[in-house]
Amino acid sequence: RSLALLCVIVFPTFAMEAASASTMDNGENVVMVYGTLKRGFHNHRLLDRDGARFLGTASTKEKYPMITDNWYIPYVLNLPDQGHHIKGELFAVNDEVFADLDKLENHPGWYRREKTQIKDLSLTGGESSEAKKAVGGLDLAAPWMYMIPPERVTSQQLSQPFIECYMPQDHAEKYVPRAQRENFHT
Repeated sequence: RSLALLCVIVFPTFAMEAASASTMDNGENVVMVYGTLKRGFHNHRLLDRDGARFLGTASTKEKYPMITDNWYIPYVLNLPDQGHHIKGELFAVNDEVFADLDKLENHPGWYRREKTQIKDLSLTGGESSEAKKAVGGLDLAAPWMYMIPPERVTSQQLSQPFIECYMPQDHAEKYVPRAQRENFHT
């Protein structure tokens, strides 16, 4: 069975469909993470640096199946209307961080970025003017999401339980870091 690295939703900033789908005028991209890139998780180091800032939380508007593999790495299958509204964290990232996320996700080799939408947006600082200023100009209406394309989805993956949110306690108990995976068997 193939291994997915983790799940990320990427929100490009654009005013209309003809505009750039990956970068704002100021070079920031909005990313929603819901796997090992979340705060407190193993790969968050890629977002805990200059060029990335936490904005808040949200859920996907459509339902998607999110499963974990043998190493407890979560990933989303591009099968809308199945599973759950995936919960995650929003970050604004510069082009360098965005490229590092693409590399981690092996985009487009393993994952494919597909447009999706969010709901239940909760900005850091609530509805304050400072919170709104922090996301000023960011268009969250047409996000991108890294997903396993339908043609790569297996019946074995679909038989696994779908999860809504990748939880810290399960991650701490079950996640196998990359350096330990070659010796890991299930």
